[in-house]
Amino acid sequence: MTTTDALLPCPFCGSAAIDAQGWASTDSTGPACDDCGASAGCVSASASENIAAWNRRAGQARADALLEALEGLLATVECDTALDCKLCDAARAAIAAAKGAKS
Repeated sequence: MTTTDALLPCPFCGSAAIDAQGWASTDSTGPACDDCGASAGCVSASASENIAAWNRRAGQARADALLEALEGLLATVECDTALDCKLCDAARAAIAAAKGAKS
């Protein structure tokens, strides 16, 4: 498995115990969580495509769009007071942290 094929933790229980080939006790051929049993199933004959399916998170595209919208809004803000600037700085820091957490 290459670093681009690294498995994300289970989206249901958070476990890092993910078997790339599926459960040892079944014939599943897609990644599965050894702790809670969640599985992406076999979506392809390609191990890389099955891993990509496991790593796909439904809400990520929406979260990315919301972060971009917030960045655009902050770019238009003109701070009138020191408090305004602190709030904008905090929002920018939160955006940077959210973007850093997903990479």
